[in-house]
Amino acid sequence: MKDWFKAQGDPDPGPAGDPEADRRQLARKRARAKLKLYQHLALYLVVNLSLLALDLVTNPDMLWFYWPAAGWGLGVAAHAVKVYLFGHDSVLLRKLEERELRNMAQRE
Repeated sequence: MKDWFKAQGDPDPGPAGDPEADRRQLARKRARAKLKLYQHLALYLVVNLSLLALDLVTNPDMLWFYWPAAGWGLGVAAHAVKVYLFGHDSVLLRKLEERELRNMAQRE
């Protein structure tokens, strides 16, 4: 397993069960998910601004750029919901875990 991490350019994950290594690995997963979202958003902006410019240059009387922008915008919004609400160690997940722990403690 250590060879795989070194081949990928990631630091050694450390010994099994190491809380610091586990925390670092979770932070890396969350950071990568957020980076992919930001890349998705940047691509969305570049492409849709280009479509707007093309639309204004070719036929400003009949605009159509907002249709692909709206459809793709829903995809970007869904991606953001996935990352921030349902991602690794999300706020929603933490609240649900805390609620479950309280319910379990009340039953005991």
